Amino acid sequence: MCICLNTPYWNFSSEMLWGLKTFFLKHKDIKDKYETEFMLWSDMPEKPEEIQQKVAEYLVSRGEAKTSVVSSEAMEIFIDDNKKKEVNDLINGVLELRKSVKVFPTEPVEWPLPTLLRYNLFLQQEEELQKYDYLFYIDVDMRITDWIGEEILGEGLTAAQHPMYALKRNLYPPYEPNPESTAHIPLPGRFVEENGKKRFESLYYAGGFQGGKTEDFIKAMKVMKGKIEKDFNKNYIAIWNDESHWNRYLYENPPVVVLNPSYIYPDSLVDSYYIKLWGRNYSPKIMTLTKSFTTSSEGGAAVQKLISM
Repeated sequence: MCICLNTPYWNFSSEMLWGLKTFFLKHKDIKDKYETEFMLWSDMPEKPEEIQQKVAEYLVSRGEAKTSVVSSEAMEIFIDDNKKKEVNDLINGVLELRKSVKVFPTEPVEWPLPTLLRYNLFLQQEEELQKYDYLFYIDVDMRITDWIGEEILGEGLTAAQHPMYALKRNLYPPYEPNPESTAHIPLPGRFVEENGKKRFESLYYAGGFQGGKTEDFIKAMKVMKGKIEKDFNKNYIAIWNDESHWNRYLYENPPVVVLNPSYIYPDSLVDSYYIKLWGRNYSPKIMTLTKSFTTSSEGGAAVQKLISM
């Protein structure tokens, strides 16, 4: 499941689809055991001319296209020649994407509402979601680079350690500090039993890849949706939005599967920063992407590559 709202994010969805179709439970040893489906909540239009208009308006807002007044009610948009191919690739990518996935039309909203309201959107389709054995959410602006296999499947929830806090040395996790918030966590960790002994464990999970057994994840989404709405009613948003609520839920309901930072792998500062913090390196499977918010031919090219497979 992905959310892709607002024009700058459309490009990411095509590349994400290619990664899912290529690597997500698709290794030759297991691909016949699982059937996967990609679901997208998006404001992508259906018609080419509507897509072109949206992209053109976005380019104008960035100063990468020009406008000319035609009449009191109309305006013509001029796109530089060096941008036209990128725009056409994006349009074709969006059109092909809509043919390949289940798209739930969603109105665009400003950040951070797309991430805070994700559970509201998903639960509107609860009847549809109940058809599946497992559900996983993944941020659309990430890149899948290696096989993702049965290690993510368990009899409960699956969570990925945040790369900033999966450390060799301890750092205080950025839990919600406000006691008035429903996402507040009073202690910096919890005691866990291991080999008959208790030890203090301080874990912080990333919000960008999460899921698990359908029954467990839907239950978690309902709880988090309710708590986010309670905070809204107090005019409050948790410090790290939905991620704060995910960590609060897991604090009380520990995940069965805990994934290392390979599944939320940063695309920069690895050698100069993260390896020093981790005390080791990890092999990237899902990479977070630095967003430049420009149109690119990569999205359309990714879909074309998928179609030819």
